[in-house]
Amino acid sequence: MTFNKTIFSLLSLLIIVACDDSLNQVGLETMPDRDKINVQSNVIYLDNDSGTGTEYAKTCAFDSIYFGAKNQATYLLGNFYDPFFGSLKSDYVCQFHYNSFPDYVTDSIKANRIDSVHLKIYYSSWAGDSLALMEAAVYPVKQSADYSALPYRYTNIDLYKEFVAPAKPWATKVYTAHDMSISDSTYTAGYYKNISIDVTQGMIDGQTIGDRFISAWINTRDSLQSIVNFTKFFKGLYITTISGQENILNVYGTSLCFYYTRVSKTDSSETQDTTYFDTADDIRISCQYRNDNKNLTEDSTTTYIKSPAGVYTQYTLPIQKIQDELSGRDINSVRFSVTSYPKDDWKYTLNPPTTLMLIRKDSLTSFFESSKIIAAPTAYKATFASYKYDFADISAMVREAIKEEKSALDVVLVPVREAQISTAYGAVSLYTIYDTTPSYVKLRKGKDFLQLDIQSSKVSSE
Repeated sequence: MTFNKTIFSLLSLLIIVACDDSLNQVGLETMPDRDKINVQSNVIYLDNDSGTGTEYAKTCAFDSIYFGAKNQATYLLGNFYDPFFGSLKSDYVCQFHYNSFPDYVTDSIKANRIDSVHLKIYYSSWAGDSLALMEAAVYPVKQSADYSALPYRYTNIDLYKEFVAPAKPWATKVYTAHDMSISDSTYTAGYYKNISIDVTQGMIDGQTIGDRFISAWINTRDSLQSIVNFTKFFKGLYITTISGQENILNVYGTSLCFYYTRVSKTDSSETQDTTYFDTADDIRISCQYRNDNKNLTEDSTTTYIKSPAGVYTQYTLPIQKIQDELSGRDINSVRFSVTSYPKDDWKYTLNPPTTLMLIRKDSLTSFFESSKIIAAPTAYKATFASYKYDFADISAMVREAIKEEKSALDVVLVPVREAQISTAYGAVSLYTIYDTTPSYVKLRKGKDFLQLDIQSSKVSSE
C-alpha cells in the first residue's frame, strides 16, 4: 500500500514538472529553425487601362433575365419613370390554382348563377407616386397558350402577342396605389392592399366566365380537381397597365373571386359565399419587363445596376497579373468590395439593391435555371451597408481561375434574393432568384475605389 502511494506521488511530480506555462513552442516556433512562413500583402488595382484597352469595370445589360416564376414571390405591375435611370414597365400572365365550389350533395348555388366575378391584385408596396392615376387592363389568355417552354421563363417575351392577341380586355380599372377610399386607420390595422376589377362580363368561347365555371363544375367537377386539367380548362389571365407612368406595384398574389348565393339542401337557407381561385407556388406566372436605359452612359467614374431591368456591372479580374505579382506564393485570402454613390436627390428615387451576388459570368445562366444556392468558388454575396458591398474573401474563385489557366475572369454583380425555410437550427437557403424589387445604384470605379486586397504566404528555408 505504501509502495503504491509512493509511485502515485512520483507520477504526480512528473506531470507537474512536465507542464510549462511558456508559449514558445506554439505556432511558427514548432517548425524547424530553417523553415519559416513568409506572409505578404498585395494590392491589385482594377483601373481601366487605356494603353491596352482593358476595361476592368463596365456597365452591361441583359437582353432578358430568368424569371423563376414557379417560386417567384414578387412580380411587378405598372410603369415607373426615373429622370436618370429611365423607365420600367411590367405586366404579367398567371395561371390559377384549383379550388372548389359547394358540394352539390349538401348545398347548391342559387339558380346555378354567379352573381359577380372580381379579379383581385394584392400588393405589398410600390415605387413612385402613390397617388398617380394608373389604369389596369385584364385580358383572357388564349386557349392555345403553352406556359411550359423555357423561353417563357425569361422576361423579354411579348406576353400580349404570345398569349393574348387578338383580343379585347375583359375590363379596365383606374386606380392609385394608395387607395383614398380606405381610411388610414384601416391601412394600419393590417389591411391587405389590393386592386379589385369587375370581370363578370368576361367571355370565353361564347360564355361568361361565371357560366363557364358553373357549367364545368356541375358536369365535370371530378376532372377539374386535377391541377393539370384545371389549368387546361382555364388558361389564365394577362394583366397590364394601359395608362400612367409614375407607379409600379410589388404584387405578391392574384385571385379570381366568384360571388354567389349558397343554398342549403337541408333547410333551404341562403347565405352569401365566395370561392377564390388563386395563384400559387406550383403553377406558372410569366413576367415581362420593358426598359429605357438611354441615360446610363459609360464614363470613367461610374457603373450602374438597375433591377429588375437586367442592367448590371461587370468586372474583369486580372488573373495573370495576380500570378505575376505573387510569384508562386500561395493565396490565402482575396478581399473585394465595391462602393456606391449616395442616392439621387429626387422625391421618388429608389433604394440600392439589398443584396448583390458576385458570380462568374460564364456560370450565370445555368446558376438560375438550375435553382442553385450561392457558394464558393462560383458565387458570393454581400449586403449593402455604409455605401458598400463587401465580398470578404473570393480567394476560392481566384484559385479556381488559376487552376483553369485563365489570364482573366469576367464576373458580374446582380441583385438577388435567397428563398429560405426555417428549421430548428435556423434558416436554410433553398435556391437563389433575381431580386425583382425595383432598385438601382451607381457604383464608383477607378483606382481609388476598386482593388483586390490579397494575403499570400510562402514557406521559405533559411
